[in-house]
Amino acid sequence: MAKKEELDKELVEIETPHGVFWTRKGDFVNKQLREYGGHQRSELGMILSFAREGDVALDVGAHIGTFSIPLAQHIGPSGHVFSFEPTPESHRILARNISTNGLGERVTAINALISDKKGEYTTHMLGDHTSAAYFTPSEPSEKSSERSDDFTAEAALKTVHLDSWGLEGETKLERLDIMKVDTEGMELRVLESAAGLIERFRPVIMVEVSAAHLARVGDRVEDLEEFLRSFGYNFYFNLGPRHALTEDFELAEIWSPKHPAGLYDLLAAHPDSERRVPPARHPGVTAGSWAFRQARALPSWLKGRMLG
Repeated sequence: MAKKEELDKELVEIETPHGVFWTRKGDFVNKQLREYGGHQRSELGMILSFAREGDVALDVGAHIGTFSIPLAQHIGPSGHVFSFEPTPESHRILARNISTNGLGERVTAINALISDKKGEYTTHMLGDHTSAAYFTPSEPSEKSSERSDDFTAEAALKTVHLDSWGLEGETKLERLDIMKVDTEGMELRVLESAAGLIERFRPVIMVEVSAAHLARVGDRVEDLEEFLRSFGYNFYFNLGPRHALTEDFELAEIWSPKHPAGLYDLLAAHPDSERRVPPARHPGVTAGSWAFRQARALPSWLKGRMLG
């Protein structure tokens, strides 16, 4: 109880165009909500443009709900968002934000780590960047007191397999329209755990791509590409800045997810989907010039955080 009360004292309330959010003081997402009115607003606009009334969406790596809550508002009372957040404190704030915005009937917050493999994973937290928590398979020697220069290894977490949850368990999804996956390196593991759901429903997928993050668990961008390509998906990225004051975006098709951006959000859409990708206004823009333009658009404090 003392830990919960201590967390509550660290929280502040921020009003945004997509609702009210409780966040930790000084946290990375707190700064983004204050400066931009949202977290990665152009990418949020991108996924919202594919959402429809009555959709079912999965937000894997939901953090405090900066995507889940706008999605729930967009898909209306007949839709539903399942929000998976493994870290207990962020999950607690997520649940609070869902309640604050009156979305308890539209969003289910689940405190779980999603992976294709059973076992225990250790949480690595950077103090003022809670949305960048990442997870690695636990070794027998890892303990809660273990520390490195920047990260603290916390209590090990058990995993949930999405196909077991959504196809075989009590949930038994009848549809799946949207998947957003941002898990700081576990993205391929999440998608592999949902192979049956993807095969059955062909949802629009937005997934964060970072070669450095994937390498934490021994995966590669090429592996992610091979997995999505096996289902026939086409790949797109946003030509506009990732962090912006509006939900404006411009999608361009790319042949491969492996390109110079370093870290970006890949949109994967199936060619048989009824949800068509709008044509890019500037189709001749190269991946290299796009990455350079993205870097120039970042505020100095964000550049320092990403490079540090």
